[in-house]
Amino acid sequence: MKTLLKFLLCLAICAGIAVAADAQNIRVAGKVTAANGTGIAGVHIFDSIANIGATSDINGVFSLNIPKKAIKLRFSHIAFETKYLSLTEKRLADTIVANTIWLEVELTQKIKELAVVEISDAKVEIAYKNAKQWILDYELSGTDEFLLLLLEKNKKYLQLVNSNHEKISQIEVNKDYNKLYKSCYGTFHLLSKDSACQVFLIDEKLQFLYRYSRNDFDQMMEQIVVVTDNYSYIKNYARHKQWVLYNKIDKRSKEITPFVENCEEKDIRFREDWIAEHGIDFFYVHVLAKPPYSLLEKLNDTLYFFDHLNSKIAAYDLDGNYIKEVPINYHNNKNWGNEIIINEEKTRCFAKFICNEFTCHGETSLIEINPNTGQTMGRYVLETHAFPTKIKVRGNEIHYLSKDYFEGEEKYFLWRQRME
Repeated sequence: MKTLLKFLLCLAICAGIAVAADAQNIRVAGKVTAANGTGIAGVHIFDSIANIGATSDINGVFSLNIPKKAIKLRFSHIAFETKYLSLTEKRLADTIVANTIWLEVELTQKIKELAVVEISDAKVEIAYKNAKQWILDYELSGTDEFLLLLLEKNKKYLQLVNSNHEKISQIEVNKDYNKLYKSCYGTFHLLSKDSACQVFLIDEKLQFLYRYSRNDFDQMMEQIVVVTDNYSYIKNYARHKQWVLYNKIDKRSKEITPFVENCEEKDIRFREDWIAEHGIDFFYVHVLAKPPYSLLEKLNDTLYFFDHLNSKIAAYDLDGNYIKEVPINYHNNKNWGNEIIINEEKTRCFAKFICNEFTCHGETSLIEINPNTGQTMGRYVLETHAFPTKIKVRGNEIHYLSKDYFEGEEKYFLWRQRME
């Protein structure tokens, strides 16, 4: 409960909710959208006069409490053109209602002139390769960009590149940072063992804002798995990480209620009785045992709970109301990689399979799942590399990291394979 209370407090701060509003302050709120009207998550809104910033939520909504004077707002996002909006004190006075001004802001997606490239019939192509750089981690950004964490000449860099290997921006980072993370809000974070910071592209330059401890990050961001208009869904573990619990937080009332779990009490009692009967050591069963794999994800306009322990997928609406459940059996295959991969567009899902037989050592494939029926639909084999890591799907392409030897050293390179 202490963790949840801390999470709620931090969530309120991130959303721009004023705990004690000054009479001289006003609330600037609004929604940032793309040309098609879709809200844009992860937009950094910054008032250069008051030196106050905020980030838009999953629906593009933001809120700032700033001094009651002229404002100059900057709206920046990695995949969109930066936009500036200035409001004079007179304009503010004319548009304030109940001490609040509401803004509708539309951002233009970046359109890049692609260089002339040779068209290849190869299904598998290098997505990014630089012999001087080691790729430590990556994330997909926008429709054709990659955010890369690189090591070059004993220095670490964060670099944004497009699909033509053209560098958009680069910044040197502390050597302690070793991981990239993309939240359910669509925001990017750079992580080390002890700290975390949020990454933005402002005026075509990568910048770090909002630094916090890794412990706070783990309790705030990594526990949040799905965000909708009215609720945030967070993931927690119980009983030595063998029982996965999802709680639902009402954004308006801040009320916390249990949502779904993937282990019924009778199953726990059965296992404990079985353990007592067979005399298995408590430490090996409860401490070293891996937690059951479950996933709560938003696909299109539906929430799906992949409950592999109970062999089912349960569907809910965005407010968490139960719709139906369907049986699944793909996870009973001995080659299942214990992982579900959701595409960047949040419209398709795939089960990862790894063949460890002698004849197909390390061959990895993705089998698409229809979450409405539980049935498998198609199989995509990664044809060139064994044991690829960090597999992601964007559009009609599968991206992954794979080790290759270069000048006697083993390095990771980023590859992509077309889905046919």
